[in-house]
Amino acid sequence: MELFLSTIVFFVVCGFAGKAFAALPGGTDVHVDTALSAVSIGYRNQAYIWPDLFPVVPTAKQSDKYHIFDKADLLRNEAGVRAPGTLANRGGYRLSTGSFFCNDHSFGKQTPDEISANADESLELDQADTEYVTGQVELDLELELAGAIFTTGVWGTDATPSTQWGTLATSDPLADAATGIETVLKNTGYKPNTLTLGYEVWTVLMNHPDFIDRLATQTTRVLQEAAAAQLFGVENLIVGTATQNTASEGETFVGSFVWGKHALLTYVPPSPGKRTPSAGYTFRWGARKVLRYRDTPEGVLSDVIEVHDYLDPVVTGSDLGYMMDDAIA
Repeated sequence: MELFLSTIVFFVVCGFAGKAFAALPGGTDVHVDTALSAVSIGYRNQAYIWPDLFPVVPTAKQSDKYHIFDKADLLRNEAGVRAPGTLANRGGYRLSTGSFFCNDHSFGKQTPDEISANADESLELDQADTEYVTGQVELDLELELAGAIFTTGVWGTDATPSTQWGTLATSDPLADAATGIETVLKNTGYKPNTLTLGYEVWTVLMNHPDFIDRLATQTTRVLQEAAAAQLFGVENLIVGTATQNTASEGETFVGSFVWGKHALLTYVPPSPGKRTPSAGYTFRWGARKVLRYRDTPEGVLSDVIEVHDYLDPVVTGSDLGYMMDDAIA
């Protein structure tokens, strides 16, 4: 009987052992990897703020001039009470001109026919290339404006907060901004309506007690940009979030914010207009052009996609800006 049971156990064990070595297809046998049609990964900045800072002015020529009415003459009081039989006080104003030249901000990408013909349809290569070259031009414009205006020596007043805003216990961002608003208003008659911050400055203010303590206690006490603008006393609070890779091609990625650790108060009108002052205007010659053409010489067998945008951002009212340099360390 014991011999019989041992035999049964032997065959049962061998039976299961035999199944363990049965031939089965592997994962790579039942599925051949292909690119997904619904998902791909591509990086680009979510927002550029250059069009919001300086209103865009369409121009008929690549270069031209614009009139400037003298501020001193316009804001000096020369009117008065006229006595009967006498002439009214008279005066006038001086004029000067400023100028602009719209440079061609452009970028292109070459795609050989062999690449186009063999690319997966899901790549949507034309669309991807167009987004790529457009993004390069947008980044170039963002960098140009940030370098031109988010620095000292440009605006009517440069001021570094006596206590940088990162020192949460003793700094006073609202008082610093109030001083800037008063300075611009007194010197121009226009109250700054826009505050531009680098993203790193904004993240400090989001946790600053001067703001958090003013938020309603019955709500989630998270500072939003609209609430911060109201507390600062401006209509628009603009946060620069764009970043760039400062490393050369082939080197390890080095991310850097385009907009630095500063804060800038400006007066910017809702739209351009005659006799309408602004901290700055962006002059644009023609519309942005997206070109696709065969590369030359013809033998290279490639298509090219290019973007061209003729623009010149110009500081047209330096006294309408108040720069708070190094608002944080």
